Amino acid sequence: MEYDEDSEGLIVAIRTFQGNSQSVVYDALEQVKSMTDVFGNVTSYSYDLHQASGQKIQLHLLSRL
Repeated sequence: MEYDEDSEGLIVAIRTFQGNSQSVVYDALEQVKSMTDVFGNVTSYSYDLHQASGQKIQLHLLSRL
C-alpha cells in the first residue's frame, strides 16, 4: 500500500494485479476498515477506479477534525 497525505485527508492507493473489479474494491475497503486505528477517527470512505492504469484503486479517507 501507498499512503499520501493531502489537504482533504488521507488517500490510500492500493495497487492490485487482480484488476479493478467490484470484489477487489470491496476487499480493499474491508482491509482499510480493519486498519482504522492507524488513521485515527475515520468517518467516511470513498474510492476511485483508475481505469486507464487498470492496476490502481484509490481510497479516500475523511477524518473527523
